[in-house]
Amino acid sequence: MIRASYRPIVRHAAGAAILRVYGDPAPKGSKSVWRGRVVDDAKGHAAWKAALDDIADEWELRRYPILDGPLVGEAVFYLRRPKTTKFPSLPMGPPDLSKLIRAIEDPLNGRIITDDARIVSWSRTSKLWATPTEPPGVLLELLPHSL
Repeated sequence: MIRASYRPIVRHAAGAAILRVYGDPAPKGSKSVWRGRVVDDAKGHAAWKAALDDIADEWELRRYPILDGPLVGEAVFYLRRPKTTKFPSLPMGPPDLSKLIRAIEDPLNGRIITDDARIVSWSRTSKLWATPTEPPGVLLELLPHSL
C-alpha cells in the first residue's frame, strides 16, 4: 500500500504533461465474458486504472487543456520488488514493458490527450525496481514532438 503522504504530481507547461502516478503498475490484460459481463482478467489492473483515472481527474480539475498535437512519450515504471527474484538488478520478468505502456494510454484518451494515437513515438521507457525514494508507480512525460 502506498503511504498517504505521496500525492500524484500533475504539471502542464508549454504543451507538455508531466505526471507521477503512485500505485502498482499493472498491464491491461485480456477481456473475457463472465456471467454476461465483460471483465478484465489482469490482476491489479482495476486499482492501477483507478490511479490513472485520479490523475486525469486532477488534470481536468486544474482545467489544463487536452493535448492535441504530435507527442513523444517518456515513461519510467517503478515496480515493487518481490521478496525473492532471480533478477536483483533490474525487473526483467513480467509484466512486459509494452503492456504497461498500453495500460497507461487508454485512461488518458479524451482527458489528457485527444487520442493515444497522438503519441507518435516513445523515446524513453524503462522498468526499475521501486525504492523508498521512488515508490511504485510511473513517471510519465508527454512532450510536444519537434517536427
